[in-house]
Amino acid sequence: MTPQEFQTSWLQHFPEASPVSHTFRLVYPHRWVRIHSLPDAQRYPHNQKDWDILFHRQQTALTHLFGDQSPICLVTGHYRYDGITREWTDDATRIFSTFSFQTLPAIDLHSINRDQYDPSDQFIPAYTSVNWPNVISKDLLEAIATDQAWAFFLSFDLATIAAPYDGGMDIILPDTASRDTFRQTFSEWLSPYEEGL
Repeated sequence: MTPQEFQTSWLQHFPEASPVSHTFRLVYPHRWVRIHSLPDAQRYPHNQKDWDILFHRQQTALTHLFGDQSPICLVTGHYRYDGITREWTDDATRIFSTFSFQTLPAIDLHSINRDQYDPSDQFIPAYTSVNWPNVISKDLLEAIATDQAWAFFLSFDLATIAAPYDGGMDIILPDTASRDTFRQTFSEWLSPYEEGL
């Protein structure tokens, strides 16, 4: 998939959004659902049992969303503040070095949220085409869960995004009906709070 093809497909399926994962739930509240990685809204794993639960929940949800041996995009990128690029951590560099990424045009973060970002702040997305679950390792999920890497998974064919973070996973489904079905299937992993966070 060329960068132009990526951008065309993105505009077709997610026209109101930019590929910046923490904005998805605000842009698509009617398509959004969040699952927690651990019971009782626990944010970080403390022991191996916690890690086993986190991996089980995230891998189960991702396979449910994308199926087996499915082509998806892995999307990451770099933030740039005051002209200085925030480099990947050592863990992220090690994990992402196994992929061949293509860079997309920089996104003006100030235009997305003027209160949070300065006029020069940017996000430079990069993506690669992979098959779920072949190359999505526990190392990557662990790095995201500990805030050592940032990335999300995307299927244009399914109009679906899964964006793990340190605490859970934000999911954008094709429409409200499919979102509601997912919520029912994974009701035990949802937030206990009304707003779904």
